Amino acid sequence: MKEIFDESLKERYLKKYQIEKIFDTPNLEFHLFCYEAGESMSSLRSPSRYLKFIVDGKWDIYSVNEEGKIYLIKHADNFSIMGDIEFFSGIETGNIQEVKESVYSLELSLEKYRKVLLEDNAFLRFLCRNMTQKLLGSFIETANHATLEEQLLQYMRYECEDGRITNIEEAAFRLNHSRRQLQRVLKKLVSENVLEKERRGSYRLLQAYTSKKL
Repeated sequence: MKEIFDESLKERYLKKYQIEKIFDTPNLEFHLFCYEAGESMSSLRSPSRYLKFIVDGKWDIYSVNEEGKIYLIKHADNFSIMGDIEFFSGIETGNIQEVKESVYSLELSLEKYRKVLLEDNAFLRFLCRNMTQKLLGSFIETANHATLEEQLLQYMRYECEDGRITNIEEAAFRLNHSRRQLQRVLKKLVSENVLEKERRGSYRLLQAYTSKKL
């Protein structure tokens, strides 16, 4: 990990994602950091102390259960925020954010700005929207007791864009099942008209089932 002092690069990222418009508070002091492959962003700079806007790179997010088993939560390669849960609770989630390809992060010190941000209405509204999406996505994580079919439907509803799976290997890894097991369930759901097979390796959840509760 290292801090990047390239002001033009920092300004380019701020403008690209319109990050300053997330806040009502003006003149916030952002710092740009780069994390290298294999590093853990959470252990190097605690999310309870720094609010991180991930603006470039690829990383995996893992959770660890009480038995010490590690589960993949998400492969990520897009704009994201880390430290939002810690911002409200002050408690570390314990999740592991492992860098796969160099990650660039714009960061705010919560030691410096926490009180100010707790009064920032635009920022608080942004956090509510962001945390709602995370909550929906966490349904699949908490469904360890569910069948693979139930886990798959939850995954497609809340994790997949437009209710589509386009990468069976990734989906199988995400659901902690083998490709063969997943393909068997996909075939069954296609035969039951729950899913539509669009092409090889691509399946879409039919509209009638996108909001149906398990």
